[in-house]
Parts: sequence; structure tokens; C-alpha cells
Amino acid sequence: MIALSAAYAVLLGVVVLSPERIDGMHGERIEPVLRLLAGWGVPRAAAYDVIESAANVVLFVPGGLLVVALLSFRWRWWVPVLGVAISTAAELAQHTWLPDRVADPRDIVADAVGFTLGGVIGVLIGVALHRRHARPSPAPSADQAATTPVPSSTSSTTPSSTR
Repeated sequence: MIALSAAYAVLLGVVVLSPERIDGMHGERIEPVLRLLAGWGVPRAAAYDVIESAANVVLFVPGGLLVVALLSFRWRWWVPVLGVAISTAAELAQHTWLPDRVADPRDIVADAVGFTLGGVIGVLIGVALHRRHARPSPAPSADQAATTPVPSSTSSTTPSSTR
């Protein structure tokens, strides 16, 4: 799990700290999606904002999921706080060191939502797994109970006491 988390952190760093936007300087890499949405009557600016926010949410979901997998149950409530902190640090880094990138407070919100959503998904998976493994085994039927041998309190394999 730690190796997977490290790989995710590297990928997140590459995406967040890349001097060029992932979608290209003017969104040319997502142009087909923008054209499709324009055909449905969605203005380009609105479509771009929705796609960018959705991409930010999706990018941060694995982070929340991994953090929940690594933290003990008692500390999982920190997931939203950690999501805001990581996103804020990323936006500050972009603002400080990457003049071609835009630091946007809406990105902090979208990133934190993704991180928190990943954390919620992780908790739900954990609860489901816990319930699955915590189910009591079915009680034996009366026929099984009558035919099941009961171990005696003395056994020939028990070491005898010596003086």
C-alpha cells in the first residue's frame, strides 16, 4: 500500500507541478469533448469549467482512498483537512513557481471534494469488508450438534505434570 501511495504521490506531483496544463494551454487536448458539449448547447466556458473541476475531483479521489487505507480508524476524520492542505499547497506552488499555471481557489474546493470522496469510499469499503469478515458462522443444526464429537477435558497430548 505504501508503494502504491508513493506512486500516486509522484503522479500527483507531475500533474500539479507540470509547467504546462494537462489539457494543453488552451484546452486543445479536450477539444472533442468541448465540441460534443457545445453540440448539446453547453457554452464552451461552462463546459470547460465543469470538465476541469470534474478532472480535479477524479485526480484526488485515489489520494483520499489511499490515506484512509493507511490511517487507523481514529485518524480518518483528518482526510478532508489533509485534502484541503495538499490542494492548497499545490495551488500555492503553482502560483509561486509556475507562471503559466493559474492558481484558483475553486481548484482547492474540487480537490478537497475529491480527496474527501475518496476517503468516504475507503471507509465504506472498510465497513463492508469488516461486516463480511465479522459475520458469525451459522449455528450448527440439531442433527450436526448431536453427531459432532466434543473434545474431552483430558487429552493424551497434554503434558503431565512432573515433580
